[in-house]
This record gives sequence, structure tokens and C-alpha cells, in this order.
Amino acid sequence: MAHEIHPGYSQISPLPNPPSQADEDALVGYAWSGGSNLANNFKASLKPALLELQQRRCCYCRRLLSPNDQDVHIEHVLEKHVYSDFSYRRQNLALSCSICNTAKNKRFAELKQTRSPSITLAHHAQFGMDGLFPADNTCYRWVHPHFHAYEQHVTILKGWVYRAKTPVGSQMIDDCEFRNLAKIEARNRLARLAMTKGPGLILAALAECNQARKLTVLRDVVDVLKKVKHKPI
Repeated sequence: MAHEIHPGYSQISPLPNPPSQADEDALVGYAWSGGSNLANNFKASLKPALLELQQRRCCYCRRLLSPNDQDVHIEHVLEKHVYSDFSYRRQNLALSCSICNTAKNKRFAELKQTRSPSITLAHHAQFGMDGLFPADNTCYRWVHPHFHAYEQHVTILKGWVYRAKTPVGSQMIDDCEFRNLAKIEARNRLARLAMTKGPGLILAALAECNQARKLTVLRDVVDVLKKVKHKPI
């Protein structure tokens, strides 16, 4: 059985608390990039709260987020350009990595920026009629970070290989181009190992292996050490 990677958290819960006088209702109509103190206070408090709730993992791929704050994006599940009334809706906000954010924006552009790739066409049309926030998980084509239990829809295997359990999981895997993540992570592993020298290289290599592979690597290391020990000087 292939080793699985735990997604870190099932879904974002509870909702992060907004700062006083900067709740989402008070911010309806404010531009996301408008620079108002009210909006800035909201965003400044939201990011660290979500980092903790998400265990520093991307809301889509569940890889660890970069320690570089510039690479951690406040993600609008329903794009603010189309659904501006929900720009500050906490259930519409999560943190994503730059790779997933780029992939989602690419898919949004393919849809002519007329609707979010994460919402069903029927519920997008319903939003156009009543303007209400779609707060039910059946409204979404992707795994929603607030409304879906991630592990019920996606399995992550060692090496960051993704397997869908449901159509919702499959759609997110395809649209966010998760098939590329295994290669990206493999390059990252090689880069990390290339920076490690001496005995630490063995430990670093073992850290990248699953349990079964670790036993094989340890046996190989022991054999090598035995040969070195008995080699005549």
C-alpha cells in the first residue's frame, strides 16, 4: 500500500475572528486593494489567523506554504473581480501557495473571467439572480477549504501524487494542475540534498523516503560502512 501524506487539516474551522469594527459586513463595497485602514486591518489580522488554522498549508494542494510572506496569497475562492460583495467574506477566503494561485488564475482566464472555476454553472447563475453567498458545499466544483472535508475527496500519496476520490476532488486536481507538483517537489528535494554534505546527507536522504524505502537505504548504508571498515589500509 502506497504511503499517504496527511493533508494537515480537514477543513478551515472555526472561522478566524475579524478585528473590532472591521467585520465582513462593514467592509461590503470596499475595494480589496483600496488601501483603507479598515480593509488593511482586516487583512493584517486574517493572514496569521489562517496560517494557524491551516497549519501553514495551502488550501488546495496542502503542501507547506513558503516562509516568504510574498509567496503566500490570500485566496478568494470566488474571485473578487466577479463576486465583489464577497471580497471580505471569511468563508470565501483562505491562504494558497503561488503555484495553485497561478493555476487557478489561468483557469479563470480560460473562462473569460466571467465566473469562478470553483463554482458550478447552476449556482453561478443562481448567484446572478439572488446575489446570496453560496454557503453549501454542493455549490462548488472543487474541494472548498471551508465546506468540504479534504480527505473525503482527495488522497495525497508520497511524492505529492494526487488521487481523486470524488468528482469534486478530480475537478480540483485537473484545474489546479496538481499533476505537475510531483515533479516540482522532486526538484525541490534534489536541491535540498545538493545543499547537504557529509553524514547529514544520509539523514536528509532518509527523511525523503517512505518507511519501506528507509529500510532498504539503511541496509545499503550498513553494507557500505562494513566494506569501508574492513578495507585494508
